[in-house]
Amino acid sequence: MIEFVGVRRFIFESSKTNKDMNNATITKTLNKVENQDKTYSLGFKRYISLPARLSKALKLSIYLQTGSINTHDAIVKFFNEMTQDEYINYLKAN
Repeated sequence: MIEFVGVRRFIFESSKTNKDMNNATITKTLNKVENQDKTYSLGFKRYISLPARLSKALKLSIYLQTGSINTHDAIVKFFNEMTQDEYINYLKAN
């Protein structure tokens, strides 16, 4: 018989450690932004360089605020208006 309590605890503990945005992940994300095609806007480059977990959370947040499933323009605008320091702080906070 499978011990579900232990499985839940393991999933919870592993998800806690995986959600930490450490300096290596931030550096990798910033490098992805720099290596994107130069024809893309800065906001779009920042958006497509996000780790999947952050991207999903941001889409959900904007959907809940606007009620629209078309979140792309709002996300690109959100990242376009950020300075580099604000973007790094956003990554650290999430």
